[in-house]
Amino acid sequence: MDIKNKDFKEMNIAQGLLDVAKSNLDEITVAMDRCMNERNDIGKKIMRMIDSFFKKKNKDNK
Repeated sequence: MDIKNKDFKEMNIAQGLLDVAKSNLDEITVAMDRCMNERNDIGKKIMRMIDSFFKKKNKDNK
């Protein structure tokens, strides 16, 4: 009977560790998605700045 109780204790501990790991993974996934979106937004802003610079430069040269 002690062996069965010990096995259930270990299974409960393992399940708890898995739950924590899944929670952490979910948080990391959300943070990574947010970072990718921000990186894409920054890239778009950079492209708009470059386009604006070249448009102004071309306008000044005319």
